[in-house]
Amino acid sequence: MLAGIIYTYPIIDAHLLSAAELATLQTFTAACGYEMADQVRLVTTMWDKANGDCAKDTEDRIKAGVWKLLLDSGSRYERFNNTQESAWEIVLGLGDSRKALLLQRELVDIGRELTQTIASRQLFQGATQDKSLLSNNRQPTIQISELSPTDVVILVLGTTGSGTTNFIDKLTGMPPESAMQSLRSCSMGVRAYAYNRGGKRFIFVDTPGFDSLQSRDVILRKVTYWLEISYRGSIRLTGIIYIRRITDTSIPDMELSIFQTFTSLCGEEVADRVRLVTTMWDEADTETAKNTEEILKAGPWKSFLDAGGLVMNDFTTLKGLRGTLC
Repeated sequence: MLAGIIYTYPIIDAHLLSAAELATLQTFTAACGYEMADQVRLVTTMWDKANGDCAKDTEDRIKAGVWKLLLDSGSRYERFNNTQESAWEIVLGLGDSRKALLLQRELVDIGRELTQTIASRQLFQGATQDKSLLSNNRQPTIQISELSPTDVVILVLGTTGSGTTNFIDKLTGMPPESAMQSLRSCSMGVRAYAYNRGGKRFIFVDTPGFDSLQSRDVILRKVTYWLEISYRGSIRLTGIIYIRRITDTSIPDMELSIFQTFTSLCGEEVADRVRLVTTMWDEADTETAKNTEEILKAGPWKSFLDAGGLVMNDFTTLKGLRGTLC
């Protein structure tokens, strides 16, 4: 466990972060996870070499821009004044609590390979296409009060990094989130998006991953609250989609526990409206992936399948995505 993480930035760089620097910050954020955010210190250096007014303007822009998501999530900003006293003040301010990085939890608790982690995927993805962490061209979310009993409401659940948001993006045609936006979304909670197709309005309900960014109890409370309020408004679910990465070849105890939580949330009475979807087949070895799928179908997914649930794995095309809903 780590007591803290210190991320430094030279205040004499008056320009906005370059694409490479943005990519580094995104990878750093993806490795930490927002649960670790309160143990992060964002530190500016070289104040003794900076022009006062220019440096203060740079500081304000960074805090209001690329560092805002981390600061809003509990990270603290500090200035390093190039003295031993200043350095120790930053270190001692971290306190004694210890936490694991999201990267550590992915590797150890979930059993992912390094190349399968969110941080690794972000590293290879590089900076976002629009070079801005805060731009967001995604459509507005739908509030529960805006739902109608005639809507086709689909609840989408899964573990962190399994592709729940990407699934909804492909169905609705929304642009993909950057890693920073994705991590922020995970910390925000349940979000619903509307999409009109074939004379019907589909509502896709995106949820935080059950395994990494927040405690499972917190996530479960958010999901059940949304379900309770919508149910009181006579809104009924048409279906539930549970998403899992086929590239995760092992099934650790944490995942089994997560699926038990999912089973308890649904109840086997609605199993025929459940679709168990495996993703990332285009990144997997075919034989290994098929073997993993068979293990899931014969093991943790068996009770749902016996009760009428279906397994879907054609997720790489729009036809496959839409077939999931039929």
